[in-house]
Amino acid sequence: MIENGTGAASEALKGKKTNRTSTTPKLAVQKKALMPPTSNYKLGIEVGNVFTNFALQNVANGALYFEKMVTTYPDSIDGILTGINFLLETYKVSVKHVRTIIHGTTFLNRVITKMPSELDLYECTDATAINTFFQPSANEYFDILEKNLEKIGFKGIIRIENSAGHLITLVEARKCPFQLLEAEAAGGVMASSFISKMLKISHLCTFDIGGISAKVALIQDGQIERKHFFNTINGNPFDLPVRLDRIHRIELGIGGHSIVQTEGSDCLMFNNSLLRPTCFGDRNDAPTVTDAHLVLGFLDENYFLGGKIVLRKNLAIKTLEDKLAKPLCISVEMAAEMIHQMVHTKMTTIGRHQLLEQGLDPRTFPMIAYGSTGTIHAFAVARALGVPQLIIPVGAGVAGALGLLVSPMVVEEMMAYIQTISNFDWQKINIFLYQAEMKALGYLKRASISVAQSTVRRFATMRYVNEEPEIMVALPNESHLSVTSISTIEQNFDTVYWSKYGHLMPESAREVVALHVIVSSSVPNLPFKQLTYRTKHHSLAVKGHRSVYFEGNWLKCIVYDRYALRAGDALQSPALIEEAECTTFIGAPSTIHLDRFENIIVNLQSNDE
Repeated sequence: MIENGTGAASEALKGKKTNRTSTTPKLAVQKKALMPPTSNYKLGIEVGNVFTNFALQNVANGALYFEKMVTTYPDSIDGILTGINFLLETYKVSVKHVRTIIHGTTFLNRVITKMPSELDLYECTDATAINTFFQPSANEYFDILEKNLEKIGFKGIIRIENSAGHLITLVEARKCPFQLLEAEAAGGVMASSFISKMLKISHLCTFDIGGISAKVALIQDGQIERKHFFNTINGNPFDLPVRLDRIHRIELGIGGHSIVQTEGSDCLMFNNSLLRPTCFGDRNDAPTVTDAHLVLGFLDENYFLGGKIVLRKNLAIKTLEDKLAKPLCISVEMAAEMIHQMVHTKMTTIGRHQLLEQGLDPRTFPMIAYGSTGTIHAFAVARALGVPQLIIPVGAGVAGALGLLVSPMVVEEMMAYIQTISNFDWQKINIFLYQAEMKALGYLKRASISVAQSTVRRFATMRYVNEEPEIMVALPNESHLSVTSISTIEQNFDTVYWSKYGHLMPESAREVVALHVIVSSSVPNLPFKQLTYRTKHHSLAVKGHRSVYFEGNWLKCIVYDRYALRAGDALQSPALIEEAECTTFIGAPSTIHLDRFENIIVNLQSNDE
């Protein structure tokens, strides 16, 4: 838990609206001063189904610069290039100083519906078939991306993030694009993991809602839970048994672009990423979650994406009235509130399931929320779950791109080896561990990562004989394993198994299924600090007030400008905190402050306190 902060300007921010006079400092646009001289930048680019997020990092001091664009169809590379040019021009950075571009993409998920239908094979055969099917599309995509980056003068390294939240080379991505399936949620979880270490929080529940999907994942004891097996791909009903190393999460098809329709007296929500909200001014006349947010007052129609898109509230009201309010004989506000409640009710359910299925108490897990839509619903979900604390990190609206900057390159070598511990062939095991380590280190060396920047870890996938649950167990950190290592391995197994399942089976023998050597690059230990041309003077932190329809009542909220808030500031609830990439809603009762890293920290209180 993080204690409340204090700041000299906190009192001025507690509900007091600043009068804007001719003597009030204006927008502090200092582009040259924003960018200290350096010749080394990293750029994270996350292409989502609805938005493309950018995070540019000054490697020398960790300073960050964000941008968010609408993903372009049918060619998302157009949006990538537009965003890069805008970002570099805005902050006066030469493309030749961008040494590394790290790319996370959902393009494979968008073409998965073209995959030949059931494929109903064994898990390894399915993985091979899917990989073969996607290779031509992946190669074409990366060819176009690489050539277009060269045209604008980029001569650095391109890295790709896979479904486990690890970086791989472009060569590896071309060779095995299967690794990129389900990778769209990885960046946000990796950013959350980095922030948890920065804030010294060992347990964390991640909460992410974007344009068309919502995800919940867990960080326990500082570690992200990963799984090697799942039965569906991106929620599509293929029911394929596929073995893929991925960040474990629960996901629902709910997001800002989700469409709501009536069926009798019920409402159903579904996604179509090609249909934009009615309030965008398109011809779509079906109400979406974003339309509801606008009508309820959560969004400022003149400040969506920092003003890049002007929303049309009149169109949102009309579609809600025609499609929901009149058929259900309710008011427009009630129709919009019904949509809002559908989202956080569904998200509360999966959040509770994710925690309780592992015997975890939600009241002991702080929640970190991000995504273009997640920060609007996070307060309601956190309160319903009973979590003690809500964290809205710096860059919450572009967390997926932010996470790319703190993801390590990881190489894993594995050998299938099914044997009880008492019957181990120690010579065979030691030979594998040594050769696998040398091979993995060689791979990283070719990727310009030295041994000094690498960490070697060794694991065994283990289980009780003839039992289904398999767990990853750390092997002793010894140059040569032998019979004297058995007690340590068994103790490690018992510790992990007990933490996951709450019991042991002392009468059952333990066996190994596979051996793993994982070599990863180091991650720079730099705090996230956003710099932007939007930065305003502290006295302009309170933008005004806006009423929000929440749980059947209109609440008068203070509207804060995140770019004018400072570390230590204490805010008053209920509040709306606006930034270009997302808007955060915090209801009452709760206390709000910015920690020393300028993350928004919300300590939730029960209604009877």
